[in-house]
Amino acid sequence: MRQLIEVIDPPPLAQPVCRDKDDDAVLALALAAQADMIVSGDDDLLSINLFEGIPILSPAQALHKILDAFALQRDCGIPNWGALGLAITHAHAGSAMARLA
Repeated sequence: MRQLIEVIDPPPLAQPVCRDKDDDAVLALALAAQADMIVSGDDDLLSINLFEGIPILSPAQALHKILDAFALQRDCGIPNWGALGLAITHAHAGSAMARLA
């Protein structure tokens, strides 16, 4: 399992972004990890909607986006559509970054 894990220690953001300063660490990590999305139930993060081109989605919104990607691969006849990669990076309780591959 450890072979599949990449540890990223991002630098802090130059300027605060979130109402809750602890959430800036989530944004910094998403940026450093080149995340495709941030998945969170945190109202402060969700209120931002988009950070540096990275959408901030609720778990339900993220699930819909992932299922749409699966369906697109299947409908386009791409072999092994179930192999769509998804990496989740846990930043702190209630938030995660997702990288679609």
